[in-house]
Amino acid sequence: MKRSVLILLLSGLALAGSFGLFLETGVTQGKNGWLFHIAEFGAYTAEQPQDIEDKLRFIGATSQLLKKKGITLVVALVPAKIHLYQAQLPDDLPLTETMQNRYQRAMSSLRSNGVIAVDLLTPMRQGQLSKDEANFSVYQKLDHHFSSRGALIAAKAVADKVRQVIKIGDLPKAKFSLNAKPQEFYEESSLLQRLPQIERSKYPKEAFIPYELVRASGGLLQTSDPAVVLVGSSASKGGRMWPFEYGIPYYLGVEVANAAQIGRGPWLPLEDYLTNPMYQLKPPKVIIWQLWESFLLDVDQANLPEDWAAKLGALIEDGSSLPNLNLPKTNSTAQEITLPPETLPTDSLLLEVSSPKMERIKLEVIGLKSRLTMTLRLGNVGQKYRLKVPLALHADSPKMVRLLADSKNLKVYRVQRYGLSPTMLALLEPKGVQNLLQRTDRLQLLGFADLEANGIRWAMGSQTSVHFWSLNAKPIRLDLDVFNPIENQEVRWFLNDQPLELWQGLKAEEIRQQQIILTPLRGKNTLRMQVKFFNGSGSDFAKGEARGLSVMFNRFQLIF
Repeated sequence: MKRSVLILLLSGLALAGSFGLFLETGVTQGKNGWLFHIAEFGAYTAEQPQDIEDKLRFIGATSQLLKKKGITLVVALVPAKIHLYQAQLPDDLPLTETMQNRYQRAMSSLRSNGVIAVDLLTPMRQGQLSKDEANFSVYQKLDHHFSSRGALIAAKAVADKVRQVIKIGDLPKAKFSLNAKPQEFYEESSLLQRLPQIERSKYPKEAFIPYELVRASGGLLQTSDPAVVLVGSSASKGGRMWPFEYGIPYYLGVEVANAAQIGRGPWLPLEDYLTNPMYQLKPPKVIIWQLWESFLLDVDQANLPEDWAAKLGALIEDGSSLPNLNLPKTNSTAQEITLPPETLPTDSLLLEVSSPKMERIKLEVIGLKSRLTMTLRLGNVGQKYRLKVPLALHADSPKMVRLLADSKNLKVYRVQRYGLSPTMLALLEPKGVQNLLQRTDRLQLLGFADLEANGIRWAMGSQTSVHFWSLNAKPIRLDLDVFNPIENQEVRWFLNDQPLELWQGLKAEEIRQQQIILTPLRGKNTLRMQVKFFNGSGSDFAKGEARGLSVMFNRFQLIF
């Protein structure tokens, strides 16, 4: 995990002996040979109950949209290891009440928003009571993933929930056998690999029971469009080591396509799956979405991608009463679709296309001063595909979509414009006071250092920016209290590359307090600050500091 997670974690704590290695590696060494991942601790004493609510709202909105499309979303929330092995934590890292209740709060919030969520903490705790726990715990001691035994306990709980919410008899049957193999030892445990070599040698290898899944008629997937799809992170791609992906089809008795990805968090794998033309052609009946509890916190790959609500909403929705647009010419590798003047950055296009050959399509959304590029591949020859293209240009109005194909064989049948659903629109625009020295909602920050324990934040490098959506283009107030440590500093402010303010000749230790009224554009906006000097480039005001610090914010608020 990133160093930033540690800085937040240690906020409000004294640096005791074990924290030094924790800060360096992102791993804490517990009792009796147990290791724990930093991400599970979140912001530690600074963590508040509302810190997970933003992402829970996103999950709830996704569930609502999929339900309207006839798709049942089942969320499998994998609990953090700290809940199950709290007794093995080091004495200097006791869990706060907020952390202890985090999983139950998340489950309650999901269910209150109509999400079908599987409680995996309860069955895994029950699994700890088994006599097998002595030899094979439900979580790996030296890794942040569950063990092979814990993975199967979780898989059975998910399969039982799926059976409760859909008519499993309506799905094509598939018979599997799940075979345990002789004991092996984990060769690469994720947390152990983070420790210095001298520390690793203290831990013996950990044993596990590998499993193999075999389909009765041979092969796992017999159809290209199974009715049940698993999307998730590495916990859903463990294979024989932690066979969560094997247990679900085995206990369900139906084929399950696995669209999980390793190392990309919970959001991007779902987006990638929904982008796949095969999904657009024939959606499944059930999507099982596996998330690690720590992904609800603002750590590393768990951060929500920029514009994720707009992208995901566009991929799920396609209903519109708007007339079809004119079709482009089909005798050229570059086909252009002119968008009507009333097109909004929150709109999308639905394209129905086919090609008599394998085809790679490059799509360009073109505005007055910017463009957005994406690439899609058509797989089945001659088959009609439904492609969805979000038009979310930055600080610009979409004017045209250009299709660049490998050949002149691409045929376009239909082009329709549709708007983003109110469910996702409600998650785009920031509301009220957004204090960048505290937790913010629906803002993307680039070029900032992490929050300091005393409630200030530094800008780093030559540029710092804040990205946000404005749906109504109403004026926004910017309140600033900026401390400059560098002699003869120059600071420039821009909104969507248009100059706002120029502060010249700032003296060292000068404080600038100011209010600025911003007039955003409808759609995506960027507030940018540019400085002339920063630590390591024209200044060395903080000797020994590796970060390129420039100015410090004692106040930084956007009031929407």
